[in-house]
Amino acid sequence: MPSIMPNQSRKRPRADSDTQSVAGEPVKESKEGFTKDDAFWYPDGSIVLLAGNIGFKVYQGLLAEQSEVFADLFTIPQPPEVPSIEECPTVHLSDTAQELRALLSVMIHGRKYTHNDGAHLEDIVAWARMSHKYHIQDLLDDALKRLRRFFPPRFVEMNSSDHPVQPLHAIAVVNLARLTEKKYFIPSALYYCCMLNAHTLLHGSSRSDGTVDRLSDDDLERCIHGKAVLAGQLALSRSSILCPLASEACATPDKCAFAIILLHVKLAGGSRGAGATDALESWRKDIDRGLGVVREQSYVCTTCVMMLYKREILERKKVWLKLPSIFNFTMRNWERSAA
Repeated sequence: MPSIMPNQSRKRPRADSDTQSVAGEPVKESKEGFTKDDAFWYPDGSIVLLAGNIGFKVYQGLLAEQSEVFADLFTIPQPPEVPSIEECPTVHLSDTAQELRALLSVMIHGRKYTHNDGAHLEDIVAWARMSHKYHIQDLLDDALKRLRRFFPPRFVEMNSSDHPVQPLHAIAVVNLARLTEKKYFIPSALYYCCMLNAHTLLHGSSRSDGTVDRLSDDDLERCIHGKAVLAGQLALSRSSILCPLASEACATPDKCAFAIILLHVKLAGGSRGAGATDALESWRKDIDRGLGVVREQSYVCTTCVMMLYKREILERKKVWLKLPSIFNFTMRNWERSAA
């Protein structure tokens, strides 16, 4: 399944290659009372977009061709008190500079960004949010497809995913799923919200530009309830996985049962002990590390080890199937919802 990345901020590099984020491009000062964006200020541009105090001089026709919303926006006559900038019309947008920069990176440089395995989750969310707002359907479809790799709607996809999830972005994904009416993202996104501490859950998580994403009151209540349920589910899963019964094919059941008891004691006192909520995280590495210690005290056969691996997958799938009910979220056919 996707591993959980620590809740830490990261500096955003320039987008000089396909694997770098475009969200935090440097800017340069302007005499016009705003700051020119360093990445998207073309001398031969035909329109200036202002997002906050950041200006983007780009190509009106290129944007209008891809977005009917931009096309309509550009036809609105400019008020006489709004001055032109470098002989170009000016349009003020309500978007953040980071969101607009992420969108322009794709509209101007091409869809190659959406197929980049190194794209940051924050940029993918921005592509989806902005393409939904500006009615760019192909970009929205691409972004949601990429997002599905981080927040898959099926257990088999989640269990095999190698895309690490930073829980700080989970709140934005919950809100995006509601905005785009893609409900199949919500259970897994709420699950990752439950990895956040109480302060972040209550007050929101910050994007790299300082914009704060907050859960709705209803979703916040779901997460507060969900954290308690997930902690209980994790403890229950651990007990079920490490039930001291050897495999039916085991040749040394007494020795293996004793080894499993020792393993249970070892894992119960580890980092995933009381209060932990990562009930979908694989136990495989925990089992392997624990067995490394247990084998110094007792024998455990390969057959019983394989039994433990099968148990841990089964127990995590049980939790996965319960996600909608854990969050009191009505969803029929959870595993088939995104088909």
